[in-house]
Amino acid sequence: MENSKNTICWAPLSKFGYGFAVYPFTPVEQSNSLDSTKGEAVPENAGSTISDTASITSTNSISSVASYQVTLEVGDEVYVFEEQGAWYRGYVVSQLRQTEEPQVYVGIFPKNHVYVKEYLDNLELQAEESKTNDAASLSSEKATRLPPPIPSLKCGDDTISGKSEPLIDEIASTVREWSSLLPKYLEERKYDMFRIVKDQIDNLLQGRRQLLAQTLSQDELNKLRKELINKLVSGNVIQGLDIIVRDPEKGFLADETNISAIRLYQLQAQWSLMNMDKSKSDQLITSPTILTPNLQQLQSPSTITDTGTHAPKFYHIFLDLKAWVASISAPGEYTELYFSLYTKANGQFITEEYFIVLNHNGVPKDESKIGKMRTIFTDLSPHDIQEQIYLLCRIVRTGSMKMTDRDKELPKESSSMTSRFTKSSKESEHIEQSKLAPQTFRRPFGCAVLDISHLFQGKEKETMSEHVMHIYVSSQESTFSTLHEDIIYDRIKEYEKSPRAEMVSVSIRPYYGETATIIKENLALLQDIPITSRLGFADVVFPGDTRNEIYIRLLSGDFTQGRTATAKNIQATIEVRLNTGETLENVISQGSGEPRMTQFESLVFYHSNNPTWGELIKLNIPEESFEQAHLFLTFRHRSTKDKKEDKIFAFAYMPLFPENCTFISDGKHCLTLFKYDKQLIHPSAYLKHPWTPSATVSDVASVSSLASSHSNNKFATSSKDTVSILSFLCSTRYTQNEVLLKLLNWEKQLISDENEMMSVLKKFTFVGEVEIVKFLQDIFDALFGILISTINQQGELDDLIFNALVTILGIVSDRRFMNFRPVLDVYIDKHFSCAPASSHLIRSMNRLISNPTNSDNAQNLRSAIKVWKYIFKIILRSRELQRNKELDIGLSGNYVEEQFKKDLFTLFKSIDKLMSITTPQSIIGTQTLALQHFASIFSDLSKCFAPDDLVQIAIRFTESVRLPKGKLLVYKLLVILQFCRGSLFENPESRATLLRRVVEWVIDHMGKWEKIGKQNADAYAARIQWQDGIRLCVIIIAVMLESLQSTIERSTDKEVIEREIENVQVIFPLMMKICESYRELHITNDELNQKRDRSSLILPSSMFSLAYTFSSANQTITPGQARFAKEFPFIPFNQQQYSNSVGLGEISAVILQILFLLSQDNIKEHLLSTYYREGHDATAEFLILLFQVARSVLRNEAFSDTWLNMNIMAHKVFLKFLEPASSLMEKNYIPDKEAPDTFNEQLWQEYFNCLLCLLTSEHLVIENFTPQKRRAIWRLAGDLRGRGAKLLSTLWDAIGWEQGKDGKMGGYQSRFINVLLGPILELCLSHHDELRSAAIKVLFSMIVTQYTLEEDFKQMESGIIDLLDRLFMSENKGDEVSRTYFIAQLRRLFEEATVDASLKQIVIKFLDSLSEFLELLLGVRELPEGEEYQDDRIMCTLKLMKFIKSIERDQIYIKYVHQLVQMQVNSRNFVEAALTLKLHSNLYEWNPRSEVEALPEMDFPKQSQFDRKERLYIQILDYFVKGRAWECGIEICKELARHFEYTTYDYQRLSNILKQQAVLHENIIKKERYFSEYFRVGFYGRGFPASLQNRQFIYRGYEWEKIGAFCERMQNKHPQAQLMKSSSPPTDDILYGDGQFLQVVAVTPEPDRNVPVFNGDVPSSIRSYYEHNSINTFSYSRPVNKNPDGVKSSNEFLNLWTEKTIMISEDYFPTVLRRSEIIQTTVIEVSPIENAVSAMKTKNRELLTLETKYSAYLTSKGGDKVNTNPLSMSLNGAVDAPVNGGVLMYKKAFFSKDFLESNPDKEAFVEQLKEAIEEQVRIIDRCLNIHERLVSNEMRPLHDTLVKCKNFSEEIYRLAERKKSKAQSTPKTAAPNRTEHISLQPSSPFFLPPLSINKFYRAPSLHGTSPLSAEPVSPNSPTSSPNSSTITRVAMAATLNSRSSLNIQGNYSSTPTLHTKRVSGSSEGSNGLQSPNGDTITLMPTIKHSNTLKERINERRMTLKGWSLNRNRSTTQ
Repeated sequence: MENSKNTICWAPLSKFGYGFAVYPFTPVEQSNSLDSTKGEAVPENAGSTISDTASITSTNSISSVASYQVTLEVGDEVYVFEEQGAWYRGYVVSQLRQTEEPQVYVGIFPKNHVYVKEYLDNLELQAEESKTNDAASLSSEKATRLPPPIPSLKCGDDTISGKSEPLIDEIASTVREWSSLLPKYLEERKYDMFRIVKDQIDNLLQGRRQLLAQTLSQDELNKLRKELINKLVSGNVIQGLDIIVRDPEKGFLADETNISAIRLYQLQAQWSLMNMDKSKSDQLITSPTILTPNLQQLQSPSTITDTGTHAPKFYHIFLDLKAWVASISAPGEYTELYFSLYTKANGQFITEEYFIVLNHNGVPKDESKIGKMRTIFTDLSPHDIQEQIYLLCRIVRTGSMKMTDRDKELPKESSSMTSRFTKSSKESEHIEQSKLAPQTFRRPFGCAVLDISHLFQGKEKETMSEHVMHIYVSSQESTFSTLHEDIIYDRIKEYEKSPRAEMVSVSIRPYYGETATIIKENLALLQDIPITSRLGFADVVFPGDTRNEIYIRLLSGDFTQGRTATAKNIQATIEVRLNTGETLENVISQGSGEPRMTQFESLVFYHSNNPTWGELIKLNIPEESFEQAHLFLTFRHRSTKDKKEDKIFAFAYMPLFPENCTFISDGKHCLTLFKYDKQLIHPSAYLKHPWTPSATVSDVASVSSLASSHSNNKFATSSKDTVSILSFLCSTRYTQNEVLLKLLNWEKQLISDENEMMSVLKKFTFVGEVEIVKFLQDIFDALFGILISTINQQGELDDLIFNALVTILGIVSDRRFMNFRPVLDVYIDKHFSCAPASSHLIRSMNRLISNPTNSDNAQNLRSAIKVWKYIFKIILRSRELQRNKELDIGLSGNYVEEQFKKDLFTLFKSIDKLMSITTPQSIIGTQTLALQHFASIFSDLSKCFAPDDLVQIAIRFTESVRLPKGKLLVYKLLVILQFCRGSLFENPESRATLLRRVVEWVIDHMGKWEKIGKQNADAYAARIQWQDGIRLCVIIIAVMLESLQSTIERSTDKEVIEREIENVQVIFPLMMKICESYRELHITNDELNQKRDRSSLILPSSMFSLAYTFSSANQTITPGQARFAKEFPFIPFNQQQYSNSVGLGEISAVILQILFLLSQDNIKEHLLSTYYREGHDATAEFLILLFQVARSVLRNEAFSDTWLNMNIMAHKVFLKFLEPASSLMEKNYIPDKEAPDTFNEQLWQEYFNCLLCLLTSEHLVIENFTPQKRRAIWRLAGDLRGRGAKLLSTLWDAIGWEQGKDGKMGGYQSRFINVLLGPILELCLSHHDELRSAAIKVLFSMIVTQYTLEEDFKQMESGIIDLLDRLFMSENKGDEVSRTYFIAQLRRLFEEATVDASLKQIVIKFLDSLSEFLELLLGVRELPEGEEYQDDRIMCTLKLMKFIKSIERDQIYIKYVHQLVQMQVNSRNFVEAALTLKLHSNLYEWNPRSEVEALPEMDFPKQSQFDRKERLYIQILDYFVKGRAWECGIEICKELARHFEYTTYDYQRLSNILKQQAVLHENIIKKERYFSEYFRVGFYGRGFPASLQNRQFIYRGYEWEKIGAFCERMQNKHPQAQLMKSSSPPTDDILYGDGQFLQVVAVTPEPDRNVPVFNGDVPSSIRSYYEHNSINTFSYSRPVNKNPDGVKSSNEFLNLWTEKTIMISEDYFPTVLRRSEIIQTTVIEVSPIENAVSAMKTKNRELLTLETKYSAYLTSKGGDKVNTNPLSMSLNGAVDAPVNGGVLMYKKAFFSKDFLESNPDKEAFVEQLKEAIEEQVRIIDRCLNIHERLVSNEMRPLHDTLVKCKNFSEEIYRLAERKKSKAQSTPKTAAPNRTEHISLQPSSPFFLPPLSINKFYRAPSLHGTSPLSAEPVSPNSPTSSPNSSTITRVAMAATLNSRSSLNIQGNYSSTPTLHTKRVSGSSEGSNGLQSPNGDTITLMPTIKHSNTLKERINERRMTLKGWSLNRNRSTTQ
């Protein structure tokens, strides 16, 4: 009641408010919690959260307010429906949380944290209550009132803006997915991928912001969309994600409703290309406007003058001169720069020169050009840019003859060489005339070269780039004209650097397109800049273009020396004169950029009579003066002295039009030089004289004038002087070809001479192609003029003119002159005016075709066929002009029109007759050409003929080709294809007729290939041709279908749509052939692709990428093919093996297109009609084939599984087809119970296979997909599984028989149980409720039916377990949720069903086991990867194997055994792998007669149990050897040997295995091993899983793994666990707390010391193995304080109590697992005396091991230094008293009477301690002796210190006394020859002792004998043994008898004494063999042989098991 009073009311909004969160907000309760979001900036006007909260309710309970609040993150969408004060109430749609799906929350949030963008009128609402993840918020809402309906969330990232701009939502879902992958790339160290994806995300988000801003123009928006679509797809491709096709223009998802399946397949194929060349991925959609030639886009221009619209596109180079870094001219002098483009391949200049003049400061002479020194080189052809192109800069200095002449005059301010062409660097040119040079010369300086070829490729092709051109000068001035070549070819001897000139800096940018358009689009950069043209014409000249230019290159001259002593400085001057003597002003150009001039002055070469100028000029002569102009050249010597004028000494001229009226020929000309005379330089004088030495009579005015000129003595030539120039004409008005000139002037020159006319027409075919295309329009006009002239009234010239026209049209049709086709189109459409020409051309064509087999006509006929398109275009245009004239003069009637059509029909009949001819064989070439070009004429024929007539023409032509084969068949199909793509099929009136005929034509060329005849050699080629024909037929069908769909989509008229649907139904009967074709390609896909070679006839890889090349024919692409390539964008698959697989994709696209266009009613109707027409069996055969094809497509055999759109379309369309097919099958293909034999099992099986393939497809499991893919599939198809589930239930019930209330079961269902069980079980694991329920019901009926038939459930049980194991483990299907639902639903069905009670009981029990089995499978599968979880993975697998073995599923058990083995091998746990593999071998007996089945997946054949077990044992042995567990390997060898010896009696194998066993024994002795350490791990706390909680385990560490590394590994596995630092038992807080605590302690193995191997003198290498293996007992100790008072004793050893924990593990180590649980723990206390005994014994074992190791070095032959540091350190620790006392403190603490009196029970331990100390003294004594012999000189002082033995002074004295007394008691009469030496030569681990004759010798046990228990063989004399102890020698030196002398080098005294025999190892790693008396058995490298038989008998030698024991008389050291 109180709450209701204090609650403030909320005001509802009139409309839903939609907006975004602009600031983060965290509820008050969460702000103080650990899980709250990070503190983020809150707006200043946000106010206090608490105060805002107070405004909502009068209570002060913050927690109650917080329960209403909703967390906001920036970017969350909000839907507001109520407000109160500063708060909103509404829904928050969060798409930015750590979830894949958007989450919806309801609650309150501050107003100032959100921005409400708009209020929505028509918001779709959901009526059901909100489902929110916030339970507290939901409960509080329900406590007050129901929330309003929430906004409908359609799918994933849908937004309001996304409805109008789909890319907004597409980008959002894509970025979400990519962002989730970024951490993965970092983890996998794929840094390049991370960077690429991150950049793509940034670009996409930037583009999305631009789309949301809505500020772009339409063009910018379209461009942005294309770029974003490109990035979306390229990003997916780079990351290996699905290829999602979106509309290229709008960005919405493409499916069959908005795009045809054909087009969709093409787009998917295009995007998939990015897998091949990802570098080109950014060019797939957004084709650049620059540098992308697309000549196919040229269309026919509408007018001649509109050159901008139809102008061709070329490449262009923009040049901007940035800096001139040189100083080569003095004040008053200038520098000329000439830029041009040059090709290295041809060694030619390809452009004019750009000319700029700089002053001495390096700035332009013309001030207006400062900062504007730019040009554009135009009209570079594609062929040009394929060559290596260079930018050249020729440098000329204008000034004095020598630069040194003006060096002194250089002003100081001009010392800088660099000019950046800015106004700040400009210097005013106020130079006085007195300072100017009195004489100016153009002098050569240098050249700079830059390779610009790379600018046309890669990223630089669209950008401005700056470059540096280094300047070089010629080594010799005379080679200046070829300096650029020297630099390019790197002729370093010909050029050098100049200190005056460094470089030229330029900026360059390439362009592609039409010149005017480029300038218009780049006005700021290119406006008003000079254009540097190409030298000569580019590839195309359009009507209306005018260019009359003459290029003159002054090459060289050769002049006589004359009377002067030095050579001349020759300068040539050129001007253009008219024949009247006038000089043409400003017609000479040195290059673009500078104004024209009247006179050109050449370079001056210093003292050179043979100048090579190489300078180019261009003459721009007015057209009216062209024919009257000539060049006039003068030559003078330029003196360096100051003279007023240099005299001219010679002149020459060159006429442009000699007397024959043709322009002077291009090329090099040698001019005649005349001596200069002012009176003779008028044209009237010199034009009468020959201008060249080779001039003929026709080159001058007349013979008489020539004679008179020669008689004139005043007109003399310089016979020894020569000058060469090069001329080149670039003109659209004048020609240099006489034949062409006569033809163009036929009205003046040929009209009266018919013979000459015929001669010219015959010669015309030899005129050059380039010359013809330049004058295309004029030639056409001339030819058509002649055609209708009076000279051709009888038609005598018709054929010649026709041939000339064919020649011209053939040139234009050639690919080299492709750009001239628009010129021809413009001419025909706008300039052609010869109306009567049609009849002439038709007659000429008829005459050619009437006799096609005539060899004389064959070439002309073929040439004419190639240009049919243009011939008919001219004919029809002619008739059109004639028709217009008839209308103009008022003629009526159709006679002329009918006659024209009649003539054409006659021509077509002749063509049809041509196509029907079968002989001779050569006619095939002509027919092939006709097929190629016939379809090209139909676009123009439609102007004259009705559609029906055109169809009939096409039909008659096509059907006239009889029995085509090979190429002819292919081209027949191609012409059909062109008909389908042309106007015939587009026209509704002719479409139906043509379509029906096309269906008839292609049906014979599809389906299965059938071998004809017995020619096996040609069978392969024939089959290849057949498959190519299939693909062409598929293309034809695809083109028709695409056209039909386009018409249906465009039309709104129902009648039109119905008519087109009928057309589709006409194609549907082809479905059988199409499916057969699919099977044909599918069957041969593998075998044929292996045989294909490059010479085979192969169609391109994709039908929608057609650019046909038939390599067997070696043909070029025809115009028709080029058009086809244009219509089908090319997709280049270079790998031929893709050919057939791509063919499958093409056919599948056609099938999908047909099924999509037809409704289900149409399909059902057609199936019924097929059933009644073809019959029961034929229809079944058709359905079977279609189901098989559908299943193949669904399994991605036709196209990639990453083609998302195509895959989803296939699923939708095939499901659409299966529904009507099911009704047909249900009605007609389920026989009665009385006739079960008529049941078509194959049909139904294929149907179910297809349906289940669709339902189990991964493309439909939406819940498992990433956000982007899930959203796309949901948009494209929704969830199809519901429809499929209904279909499955219906059809399954249909074939069952009634069985009561449980539904239909049994019947025909029993036939499909085995084949459908796998897919049904897979569906039972689905998360889709409806599908899972339907599948479980089917499984229920299967179980009941199977049990009813066989009364046994074992087979079904076995099958279910096998299949579920495969689904869960191999295919990774199912999870815990699906397992739970599956078991529960199936259990419920059986519990509720009225089935047999025994069956119900069996199934319920089986389901319990199955649930456990699946749980174990999931436990294994769901473990994380990584070595940290290896033990858990093995443990789970072992549990699973234990269960599998209990249910007797051996095959599955074996599979997991081998998986576990491989897991262990991968971790290099070879011992564990061997033990695991032993589990497999345990399944078999040693029975050679019992066979076991093959296991192909593990490469086991069918074999006997003995063979299988033997093979496994060999592998086990190999693993044991790799794991260095040789003892285990020996046991395997023993078992194998036993069965080889007694079971199979295979002694050969027995021999081999015994050899292996011997090697293992030897390894044990000789090779060192390291044994892994053991650790106890306790898992404490409730935070651990129940399987680990408060449990302890023993872990076997990895090799060389210490406790630090082990702890790190455990913490990596349990990152939340805390490592305990104490080994004390954990407290209850730890045990029962919620945390995780790890306690890791290193433990010591505790082997059973009663085992024989630990008794006796066993080598440590043998003993150490059993100390670490075959054990399950371990211990560790920790110190404890037993002094309750805390008072420390003076001797700390008295208080050294320890607590020893002894643990027993469940398993013996090593085992399959590297861990075992502790099952028993015992804690004991160890007293100080026991600790002391244990410590001493441990030290003794350490010293014994070192003794054995280092004694081996004493007998080894190697001279290497021995590292004695380990022995030194161990000895030092034993003999030197440490700080805490060591042994001395032991003695003081435990040997006193007080200790024994107070601890009488410890007396035994005191004795043990004394014995241990005594033993240590003896060991140390021997070790010091070894140490002395091995220690280096540097370490000798340490050895002397060790000898003092501080800890053992008493024991040393007793030892010396004992040795002394023993020596005195020994008899001194021992015979020397009784001195024995025992020698062992090792080759095996063990030995037998020698036979003893005169003395007792106790052989050691198998494992050796302890030296403490050995009895001495003979007394030792401490004075006589060279190996006597060093300690003994030092202690007894003062008391020794003088007779017993000691030699340090080991030499004996003369007194014969017995010596001590000691045991030493043979080598490092051997443990040494000790005799009972501790003597040494010295290892001898060789066995000494006795000389006599007596010696051999006395010495008695014995060799056993590889060891040689020898007794020698002599004594060796």
